[in-house]
Amino acid sequence: MAVLRLSGRPRADAYVSELTDGGRILRVVMPIYYETACLVCHGEPRGMIDISGYPKEGHREGDLAGAITVSTPLTPK
Repeated sequence: MAVLRLSGRPRADAYVSELTDGGRILRVVMPIYYETACLVCHGEPRGMIDISGYPKEGHREGDLAGAITVSTPLTPK
């Protein structure tokens, strides 16, 4: 899975691209990393209630937060 490959990399603006469905679909995965502003709700201390009423997850700046995935067919329909 592309997101697992991103989590093993040092922080980078690079993305993962791969062909799926027998080479008929191009999939591009772009990482999203936690920034300072994200840590108000998602930072430390883990378990402390954030401003929206949910517990913080304990993430740090630069941690992988998720990814944007875009898939497109390579052949016209």
